[in-house]
Amino acid sequence: YHQEREQSDIDLFVVGNVQGEKLHRYLSKVEEKIGREINVVHMDCKEFKAQMGKGKAFLKRILSGEKIFIKGDVNVISKIIGRG
Repeated sequence: YHQEREQSDIDLFVVGNVQGEKLHRYLSKVEEKIGREINVVHMDCKEFKAQMGKGKAFLKRILSGEKIFIKGDVNVISKIIGRG
């Protein structure tokens, strides 16, 4: 059981074709602004689909847990992995 507190860090999982360096620069600015650490895992769509095909426990845990979508929704995930 995880309870969010004001000072809790934020776990962010990004799937898409985004330049990693650009993403990290942007998130550093956001961290400064909100005063919280952001832990990011980034995969492009091809890598995400491949990792899902391997049945990675990490991804299963993320997909089965509570999520807040910033952009897209569960239907986008289904499309990426070919189930929709």
